[in-house]
Amino acid sequence: MEWSKFEREHPCVSIESNRFEEIPYLSVTPKNWDGELPTIIYYHGWHSSKEFKRFEAMLISSFGYRVIVPDALYHGERGIIDYDDPESLDRYLWEIILKSVTESDRLFAHLHDRYGIKEEKIVVMGSSMGAMTAAGVFAKQENIRGVATISGVNAWSRAIEQGVMPKVGADEDLIEKFDLLIHKERIGRRPVLILHGTEDHSLPIDLQRGFFEEVKTNNNHVRMVEYDDVGHRFTMNMMQKLMAWLNEYMG
Repeated sequence: MEWSKFEREHPCVSIESNRFEEIPYLSVTPKNWDGELPTIIYYHGWHSSKEFKRFEAMLISSFGYRVIVPDALYHGERGIIDYDDPESLDRYLWEIILKSVTESDRLFAHLHDRYGIKEEKIVVMGSSMGAMTAAGVFAKQENIRGVATISGVNAWSRAIEQGVMPKVGADEDLIEKFDLLIHKERIGRRPVLILHGTEDHSLPIDLQRGFFEEVKTNNNHVRMVEYDDVGHRFTMNMMQKLMAWLNEYMG
C-alpha cells in the first residue's frame, strides 16, 4: 500500500496543529467561521497518523464541520513501531485502541475548554483500527451524537472469539466494558452508520452484518451500507454516503 501525505492547503479551510498533554491533534475548520460548529472526531487506522488524514479531514470540514484528528498511541508524533510485523499487531493493537477510548474523557473536556465543543454536537468516526476505536468511544461517551465506522468491527469480543482480532495483549475487562454489541442499549436513538466492502479480507464483513442484525431491531437510526467488490478501503463512494448521513443528522 502506498502511503502519502497531502501537503497542499485547502482554500476554504484552516488547519491548526495542536497538542493536549500527550495527545497531538489536527483541528480543521472552515475559514472565517465564527460560531459553534458540529464536530467530527476522526480516528485513524493502523500504520496511519493524523497527517495521513489531512485530505479527508479538509474535505469533510469544507462542508461546514470542525474535524479533530488525534494521533493514536505509537503513531505519528506518539512514536513508531514496526507496523508490518504481525507480532506488533498482536502486541499493540488493543493497547492502542483502548488508550484512545480511555483518554477520550480528557480529550473531550479539553476540546470543550478550547473550542466550546459540546458532546451532543460530536460524531466520532474512523476506518479500520480507527473504526474500532470510534465504536469504543461511542460506547463510552453516551452523550455524543453518533458514530460512523468504515471497514471496522463494532463487536469486539466476537471478533476475538472468531480469531479475526488478536487476543494477545487484550484487556478483557475493558474490551467487555466498551464492546458496543455487549452494550447495545447505549445506542438508544443515536445514529450509527456502518460502511463496509464485501471483499474486505482484513476485517470480514460478516462481523458487521451480524452486529447490524442484532442492533437494528426497532431502530431505524442504525444503518449499514455494503459495497460490492470493495476490499479493506475507504472509497469515495463511502465518503459521499458519509457526507449525506452527516448532513442528515448534523447539518
